[in-house]
Amino acid sequence: MGRVTRGSSDMDQAQQHLQREGRACYKRQNYEQALGHFNRAIGRAPSASLLDNRAACHEKLNDLPAALKDAKKAIQLTREDPTGYLRAGKVLVKMEKPSVALEIYAHGLRSVKHAGQGYELLRRAQTELRTEMSPTKSVDPLTVLPRELAEIILEYLSFQQRMNACLVSAQWAGFIRSSPDLWHHLDLSTSRKKVSTKFISRAINIGQQRMTTASLSNLYDLDKSLHALTRHCPITALTLLNVGLQSDNLLQALKQAKQLKVLRLTDGVEIGTQTIQLLVLQHAATLEEVQCHPVTAMNDFNLLEGRYDCMTALSVRAQSFASRPSFFERVTASMPYLRSLTAIATGRAEPLLPPVLHLEGMNYLQYLNLEMGVGSVGGVILPPTIASLRFASTTARWLPRFPDRSKLPLPSLKRLTLHLPIKQNVLVLRLLMNSDEKRLEHSLLEYLDIALPTILELLDSEDLPTFVELRHLSCKQLDTVSEEDIARIVKGCPKLQTIDLSGSTIDGVMVKRLVLELRELRHLIADDCRLLGRDAVDWARSQGVRVDARSADAVKIGRKVRYAV
Repeated sequence: MGRVTRGSSDMDQAQQHLQREGRACYKRQNYEQALGHFNRAIGRAPSASLLDNRAACHEKLNDLPAALKDAKKAIQLTREDPTGYLRAGKVLVKMEKPSVALEIYAHGLRSVKHAGQGYELLRRAQTELRTEMSPTKSVDPLTVLPRELAEIILEYLSFQQRMNACLVSAQWAGFIRSSPDLWHHLDLSTSRKKVSTKFISRAINIGQQRMTTASLSNLYDLDKSLHALTRHCPITALTLLNVGLQSDNLLQALKQAKQLKVLRLTDGVEIGTQTIQLLVLQHAATLEEVQCHPVTAMNDFNLLEGRYDCMTALSVRAQSFASRPSFFERVTASMPYLRSLTAIATGRAEPLLPPVLHLEGMNYLQYLNLEMGVGSVGGVILPPTIASLRFASTTARWLPRFPDRSKLPLPSLKRLTLHLPIKQNVLVLRLLMNSDEKRLEHSLLEYLDIALPTILELLDSEDLPTFVELRHLSCKQLDTVSEEDIARIVKGCPKLQTIDLSGSTIDGVMVKRLVLELRELRHLIADDCRLLGRDAVDWARSQGVRVDARSADAVKIGRKVRYAV
């Protein structure tokens, strides 16, 4: 530590003398003279204390802008000292800017150390001001609104939000508990803590016959909860998440669910092939939608022989679908009214399925999602009813082929997603757009999800239909994008309403070109675009374009969901 010189010591003493004189004048209400003393002291060496003293003089002399200026200087000089924040808040209140004062107090509470008298003074000032700004008499909306209208408003909230609303007051909790219509969907999908059977029992008593849908996760006793739900409520849709290993116990628990139409087994569920086969067969007369994406993919999945005439949507993730007869053959034969089919094979080298998947017998199929590995499928014959098609490769080597070219192009195809290697993307799209007998002048696609190099190559091709009718384009499988690429997209897809360029090097100049030249653009998705500045995002939004520009690096802090009933 350096030695203090006599000159600096004399200066400190002179400054302290000026401050004492100024405070004495302030007490005698001689504010002009006090101001002079504080000016001279600050001229020697400014400090938060001196600036606060001078701000107090300006405040007494009704020079509020000067007082606020000194308070801001005090904050800039020592950000961890509460003095400047307290003075600035007080002056802003006198200037009739209480909301700004609250912001100053909040900023101070974030900057000042939590220990000490200064922090408590700031917190007290914020609390008192907030109380003054609140209405003289708060009115609970439930005491004013008709019951029917209150229920309509609460129906717009999620189940978790309604549970949080129960914590507002006993009156809110009583209202929500006395409205069975608000309990038609028991949604525990976002619960982070274990949910007790007591809560399930109370929910059943409230919902009664109105509870038809349940999404269950993190239960203390799944079997007991399921038995109670299926015995007392007409459950038609059931989703299970994070419930661990399930086997015969699930079959027994769902035996009483005579009206079950929708069954989803997703994240955090482990179930064997035989269990899901028996479960689907057990409810074959009523099931309309089945989704089975367990944690560990099932081995060689297939359905048991039977009729599933009500089934309209089936989504399965398994290691393979290579059993005989083929899963796809059985689906075609036993689900005549199927509209949506998703089959995800996670095996890296599964045995070859039938050389050709004959799906043309699915006369109602509109959505098809095939995600396969090496050697999975030699070819696919699609029904003309397909409106949405997704091909993806789990090993980056699967290439779907189309043996019957006479059935292409697909007349109803509006949405296409290709997540294949770039060269295969081009080849598949060429096959889908052109057949041996037909050639479209303009593609009828409205939605396309494909890698950027692929769409650029297609836009430059002279032997393919144009994409002038395309409304939605997603090019998330990319990194580098240039102004020239944007120009080609604008020219080739002039009617775009939505474009997704997430993860790319798009910048403000390119965003401006998209917004100005795509007259129908309504939604731009640019998540994780490191070169895109905030100014460009704000400008695009000012032009009426919705912009999503989130960053994966942003820290997301989840809130615990408490079930208060």
